[in-house]
This record gives sequence, C-alpha cells and structure tokens, in this order.
Amino acid sequence: MHFNVSANLDTPGLARYAVNQLLAGPTVGSDAFVLFPSGTQATVTLDGSLAEVDLHGSLSRSFQSGGTDEAAMFKSLTYTLTALPGVRSVQVLVEGKKVAALPGGAFELDEPLTRGTFSQ
Repeated sequence: MHFNVSANLDTPGLARYAVNQLLAGPTVGSDAFVLFPSGTQATVTLDGSLAEVDLHGSLSRSFQSGGTDEAAMFKSLTYTLTALPGVRSVQVLVEGKKVAALPGGAFELDEPLTRGTFSQ
C-alpha cells in the first residue's frame, strides 16, 4: 500500500504514522487483510536505531490466532519500521512492559526484532 505523508515529518513522526496505518489496516475494498486485531493501539518511540512499540488493547489481553498469523503480524511491524531511516530494530512492549510473548501467543518478544529475526 502507498500513502502520502508530509515531507516535514521527521523519523519519529513517520514511525508513529506508519504504525497507526498498519494497525488500522487496509481501506474497504482492498484485497489486503488486517493482521492486528481490531482495537489494537500503539505508542511508538525511537531511541537511536531502536523503535519501541508499546501495544495496548485487546491484543494485550489475549491472542487468539495461530503462530503463522502472529509471526506475520510482528514481521509486518518490523519491516514497516526498519524501512525508515536509521531504524534497525523493534522492541515490542505490551502495556508498557517487556514480555516473553503475548498472552496466549508463542512468538518471542523479549529481545528486539530485526529483519534477520524473520530470515531464519
């Protein structure tokens, strides 16, 4: 999907915009599908080359999908953010805390994710 954004946005602004668009999913009538559960929200901050994404909403209480969907969800988040200038890794937080995995999930979240995480 392609989006137009202001040329005046800095990298932290682009990161917040990109994650919000990813969580919102495609427009109606699109052949793409949404990976993140409806109502998922995120706060995004940058610390050097690390993007921290703090997830809130139903996702933080219980993940009810399969392992393939879970991996695809975090791959899309990681690839979206590491496409931005200077961002090399993504640390996922849930309700402000570093967790081993989502409640009900199995994908390891306690270490920062990189594109290399998904090339194995």
